[in-house]
Amino acid sequence: MTTTIDTTPAGGLQINDTNNADTITVADGPAENGFQTTQVATATNTTIFANKTFVVIDGGNHGDSVVLNNPDPAAGWVSLNVQNLGGTGTINGSNPNASGPDIAVAAETLFAGGGIGTTRALRTQASALSVAAGLGGAGNIHVSNGVTTPVTVNIGVLQAQNAAGGTITFTNNGTINDTSSQSDGRPRPQSRGRGRTRVGQRGHGDHRISRRQYPPERQCLYQQQPLGQHISNGRRQFYDADGTGQLPQCSGDYQ
Repeated sequence: MTTTIDTTPAGGLQINDTNNADTITVADGPAENGFQTTQVATATNTTIFANKTFVVIDGGNHGDSVVLNNPDPAAGWVSLNVQNLGGTGTINGSNPNASGPDIAVAAETLFAGGGIGTTRALRTQASALSVAAGLGGAGNIHVSNGVTTPVTVNIGVLQAQNAAGGTITFTNNGTINDTSSQSDGRPRPQSRGRGRTRVGQRGHGDHRISRRQYPPERQCLYQQQPLGQHISNGRRQFYDADGTGQLPQCSGDYQ
């Protein structure tokens, strides 16, 4: 086992895992040189770091899984990118404190070959979030954001692929802004296959996109149900009736 300690200020750090199908853990690290650190451990290497703005964890498409338990992230750390896990590699949280986040980095991009939040909801505390599951074939998403304090979150990607019936469940304690909207401002979360997508704001009503089958005229009516605060584009509830991930235009009183 090789251990690297790096607290030198730098814009970015990339941690590459060359092992096959191992588990990468991300946890609170020890204080080093007076800085709070984060510790990333693979089967053969441990990296302890601080003062890195952007950190990439790259699995090398070996079917790795990632377990997050880093409620107190490294000093100076702003953005996390987990990528190229490959196969059926999953991303889960293991913080035993039910009211604490598994990862508390402001900007998070989490891409998994398999599911994300498969053992329970992955708990995050992010203001910018992109999540994709099933890149290796099939995977669901279960994420709960803003578990420590209310936060406005900007969603870049929210996508699950599972031909057997993929599901996205994302809740946020605060406002949800969809930054990947279509040109007319309607949200674009995707559950590829025959699954269900649910997007909600805890404490502020329920906002969802669900792959239940409704005729277009009922679809427009359902959009008008008052369910609390608006998603940033002003809509409240949407149903994907034709399974395309896109909603039909409504007219007149139903817009």
